[in-house]
Amino acid sequence: MKEKSHELAELETNYRKSNFIIAMKYKSSLLENKVVHVSLSKFANGEYEERPDGTLIVKLKAAELRRLTNSKGGSFYSRLDPVARSLNSHYAGWTNPETRQFDYISIVTRARYADGIFTIYYNPDLRGYIKDLKQNYTILNLGTVLSFKTNYALRLYEVLRCQAYPKKGQPAGDGYHISYPLNELKLDLGVVNAESQKVQSVLANQAAPDYEKAVEVAPEKSYDDWRDFKKWVLEPAVAEINDLSDIQVTYDSNGYGRGGKVYKLDFFVSYKKRDHKIDPEAMEDLIDEIADLIPCRLKIREYRTIGEAAGFDMKKVEKAVEVLNAYDEEVENVCGFLVEAIQKDWSVIRPETKRKKEGEIRLQVVSDWEE
Repeated sequence: MKEKSHELAELETNYRKSNFIIAMKYKSSLLENKVVHVSLSKFANGEYEERPDGTLIVKLKAAELRRLTNSKGGSFYSRLDPVARSLNSHYAGWTNPETRQFDYISIVTRARYADGIFTIYYNPDLRGYIKDLKQNYTILNLGTVLSFKTNYALRLYEVLRCQAYPKKGQPAGDGYHISYPLNELKLDLGVVNAESQKVQSVLANQAAPDYEKAVEVAPEKSYDDWRDFKKWVLEPAVAEINDLSDIQVTYDSNGYGRGGKVYKLDFFVSYKKRDHKIDPEAMEDLIDEIADLIPCRLKIREYRTIGEAAGFDMKKVEKAVEVLNAYDEEVENVCGFLVEAIQKDWSVIRPETKRKKEGEIRLQVVSDWEE
């Protein structure tokens, strides 16, 4: 295999992002989100520090970060300054007026820039959502994420990608139907700033948040009219995703009342199929991808066997590895386990018991974040 540049190897990195983090609602810039994704990819490569208190530290070289994020012209330092301030402002939490309890926690405790190094300190209390994720995560590819030209496309890709998997009781198929309330999508994409106090007062106190009211009271919002949102946000984002990513997206809008006011979007997501004619160099690259996904070292021929079982469809391999990671017993023959998981289309679902039956691995796989 011919040697790849460090930057190319970086772009080929597959890494995990917590679905809990993906689902968080806050306003952010394209550069900020790309910086976060680059930092998360460092955990997959082991390029981080961990303090005794559990704080996770990622150091990013400004020159490399500038190349990876395709930030051209002007002072990169001046662009990173607002990114650092914004990173320190985001938090997760919940409140329950009935029990008079609440809990709020910042994601990043510090972000600093000195001597050409941008350093991010992740909150140790969120360690389980940043490093060594075992459940409720989405596998992303850094090159794909960094290819997006708009923040709306990147965020829409994330929120759709993390939901494009077979649900409980549903077989794996060629596509996935994802229903999304329009107002919630606006909050997720940052079209409406969910971090304002008025919006938070609506969202934080509800088991089932009133997204329509949250958008209504928001002091900072754009594209309030459906036609403007469709023209300037949704259509360009979908086109960008279809052009640059591993998924194909279409959607329908649902309306109600006089004039058919749009209140919900139905997305249809399918994974693009790879060309079955794979040249030798591309084959080696795919085997490297498979090796990066599997949490233990195997022989090259075993990686190839797993890839062939999946038809080198990386989504199938990712799904099988997710089952392996969730399995609560020691697996002696990892290659055989993954091949069988692929061939029988095993899934991680939520049962009351833990057993393997009729092509499914039945495990308790839920988030421990308190809702």
